[in-house]
Amino acid sequence: KVQNPSYSEFDLALTVWLGSRIMLTGNSRETPWIGGKRERLTHLVLDEAQDLSPCHIVTLASLLAPEGTITLVGDIHQNLNPLSGMRHWEDAQVPNAARRVFGVNYRQTLELGQFLGGLYEGLFGERPGWEASPKLRGGRARAGRIRSYKDLAIAAAAEARHWRDEIPNATVAVLYDGRMEPKRRSWLRRELAQALSDQLTTVDAVSPKAG
Repeated sequence: KVQNPSYSEFDLALTVWLGSRIMLTGNSRETPWIGGKRERLTHLVLDEAQDLSPCHIVTLASLLAPEGTITLVGDIHQNLNPLSGMRHWEDAQVPNAARRVFGVNYRQTLELGQFLGGLYEGLFGERPGWEASPKLRGGRARAGRIRSYKDLAIAAAAEARHWRDEIPNATVAVLYDGRMEPKRRSWLRRELAQALSDQLTTVDAVSPKAG
């Protein structure tokens, strides 16, 4: 038996909350009455739908009028929780679903969009369903691969030098996912400060809890 993460027990509390709220506020009336329950919806749009489970979608869909429709917007590859959400759009179990793909990526420049298309193919083994927009132009994306924390310090220092040359007196931030231990973060700060000492560049380490 293959475990389907779309039915995780982590969804239970939110499902109960959604269900009770809809039971208390929903009604089959097409129009509301003063001081009463609100009307049913004719259409519902759920953004970032890949992070919802089928039970969430079914519960929210109960807000719809009998002939109401629902639109799910999202990207399966951007699921944030490995213990819940959907792995395939078929998991949503929406009857008579029509699937459409946004054909043009208008959110980045042409150069960055082309880079992201190649990155997408490398990560997922398939070409994305969108093409880069030709309307915005910019610099080529810079990317590299590191295999150790020592390489990370060298790469971060090189990037800081690059952008301070491109933009005089630039302030450069190195973002990380928060899983780096404080001891390792302090070591990285010292390594960067040493690598950039000739430029008299101040290097500060900021913890996630600093706001």
